[in-house]
Amino acid sequence: MKTKFLIYSAIIFTFISCEKNSTKISGDIPNLPDGKLVLFEEVWSNKLDSVEVKDGKFDIELIFDDKIPHYIGMDLFAKNGDKICFQFPTDSYFNKQKDKWSSSLFLSDKKIYLKDSIEYIDFGKNSFFPDNIKPVNVIILEAGEQTYALQKTNYDLFSRKSNTQNSEIQNLIKRYPKSFHLLAEMVKNKYTFSSVDVGDFLKLFDKSVQAYPHFKELQKYVVDSKKNINTKLLKLKNSDNQVNEILDKRYNKHLIILWASWCMPCRQEIPILKKIVSENKLSDTEIISISIDEKESDWQKALAAEKMNWKQFILSEKESEKFKIILKYGGAIPYSVLVNSDLKILSSSTGLYDESEMLKMLKK
Repeated sequence: MKTKFLIYSAIIFTFISCEKNSTKISGDIPNLPDGKLVLFEEVWSNKLDSVEVKDGKFDIELIFDDKIPHYIGMDLFAKNGDKICFQFPTDSYFNKQKDKWSSSLFLSDKKIYLKDSIEYIDFGKNSFFPDNIKPVNVIILEAGEQTYALQKTNYDLFSRKSNTQNSEIQNLIKRYPKSFHLLAEMVKNKYTFSSVDVGDFLKLFDKSVQAYPHFKELQKYVVDSKKNINTKLLKLKNSDNQVNEILDKRYNKHLIILWASWCMPCRQEIPILKKIVSENKLSDTEIISISIDEKESDWQKALAAEKMNWKQFILSEKESEKFKIILKYGGAIPYSVLVNSDLKILSSSTGLYDESEMLKMLKK
């Protein structure tokens, strides 16, 4: 009896451990042209496989070597020469204005079924697509929990700061505790949250998610963020090639702007800052620009062209992690953050500001 139990246990263990991570994708879309359907992971250059479409129907199975969900997109190269670029429906918004958005990706649930029809997206005369590129919306996408979590997540949820942001994220995780998308979005935006916030989010995920490398990366972030970082001695190389503290403690507040020579919105913001400085609207606040340029020569060239008469620094790779954690900098620029002399964040914003918005921020 004991021998039989061991045999059965071994068979069950083998079955579980050998279970493949696969996704079966099928479609029945009568108005879809015949052609070759190419599936890719996240970006078009990462091709996974392809299948022929005939009379709007196709079936294909993708098999992955690991155990995590994957983002999948698809394009159809029609026999008439058109390239059909698929967009999939969501039940969420693009921004705080509640503009609806569609996703170019879905997640590798066990079964994906596309049906009903496709709807061609007409951008009119302002379209930047060549005539043979045809963006389309898929009317119905049947999937599983991983894709449904993506469809319920507002596009800017993790990047848009609001009083309800944390509670919105927590409610979504509670609803979809096995969601890979929510975990991946948190990794991309981890620097915009405190270690306490991230730790609280992680507690809400299902145990099955804890094996994902993304979960372990966030755990490491929480630990690293809690280490004693000496914020009193934040130093960087300045435009005179000297390493100095970035804050002048004679000021009560400090507007730190992260930018780069290649960033057009960053360059467009400079005249606005010059106007504010020249009209003495700063009161007890200093302006500090920190470049994220990889090449110091590009930074120096931009400085020569822009002639900004306030402190200029460049962020070194060595100091990058520390600054991201302290300033809650997620990577997008221009990033403006107002801090006090203890580097407590008073307000922050990503993107190009006009003069009135900048002055409003400085009053925080």
